Amino acid sequence: MNEAEFVPLRTICAVTKGVQFNKRDTHESGTYPVINGGVKPTGYIEQYNQEGETITVAQGGAAGYVSWQEGRFWAGAHCYVLCPSDEILSRYLYHVLKSREWEIQKQKYGTTIMTLPKTALEDMLIPVPPLPVQRKIVSMLDKFTELISLLTKELALRKKQYEYYRNKLLTFGPEIRRITLGEIGKICMCKRIMKDETTSEGDIPFYKIGTFGKKPDAYISREIFDRYRASYPYPRKGEVLISAAGTIGKTIIFDGEDAYFQDSNIVWLANDETLLLNKFLYYLYQLEPWKVTKGGTIKRLYNDGLTGAVVPVPPLEEQNRIAMILNKWTGLISSLKAEIEARTKQYAYYRDKLITFTPKS
Repeated sequence: MNEAEFVPLRTICAVTKGVQFNKRDTHESGTYPVINGGVKPTGYIEQYNQEGETITVAQGGAAGYVSWQEGRFWAGAHCYVLCPSDEILSRYLYHVLKSREWEIQKQKYGTTIMTLPKTALEDMLIPVPPLPVQRKIVSMLDKFTELISLLTKELALRKKQYEYYRNKLLTFGPEIRRITLGEIGKICMCKRIMKDETTSEGDIPFYKIGTFGKKPDAYISREIFDRYRASYPYPRKGEVLISAAGTIGKTIIFDGEDAYFQDSNIVWLANDETLLLNKFLYYLYQLEPWKVTKGGTIKRLYNDGLTGAVVPVPPLEEQNRIAMILNKWTGLISSLKAEIEARTKQYAYYRDKLITFTPKS
């Protein structure tokens, strides 16, 4: 049986808050990241107020998010910095807090901007086994995090390479004909689904703008699906669905599986492919050739903004060649994402196993 002393975090670790640094004074790149209340740095500057090898916890924004800072950084006003005593290894404490991140996040409060009180961290009971046990746990878990880090860096590199080759392959000279998307097809959308026609579980997934490309949280009946599909526009397998609100321009190639999509927010171009192959069009969409309209604070891609987009039309053979090359890149990126997800799940499984202790009697 694994036993350990459980003590309040405040007795083994100092929790301090960072210092405000105006975002307008930060840059997109630089020597030291500014860590605040988000998952990623809010920018970069040329000064720091914290050394590396340090745990941070978001105080605002993504309140409760636990992170490990490798190098020197600037801790902002919406960030807690944790400085453990000699009784506990920083890296061990990081793994413990990461395993209880959900518990920490449950204690945040607020409406538009969430806040995590300092006491939510200081009052947490932390298992503190002997240092040799901590070192052994850290050694085992860091093998997973190091692999995940390497895979993540590889993914970032492959994404940059993909974008470079995509942009190069989709750049054409004046000899290539240009047309508007409205010349090759019309914009279509599914029949409007009313809220009382949906359920939390059901036969056919109904994708709204918030769940487009993700897991659905609404469904419609088979009877409604069959009736609407027979009487109203419905995408053909291979056609490119596109988000016209929210994250504008998010695209998915329809796989033909039974599903329904929110009207006006998710649309597609009914294209017969005599001029543009859908698999080529999918990559053209990534260059965002359309005009987005901003009404108030909400941006939207209206039909005329999409149909008025001007795109190149190389020969079909060339379109197919380009699509095949880019498909290989996207396949590699998808494989890396799947590998990272699998390793992350493994890490979480073994982390929770290794740092599960019973109170020492």
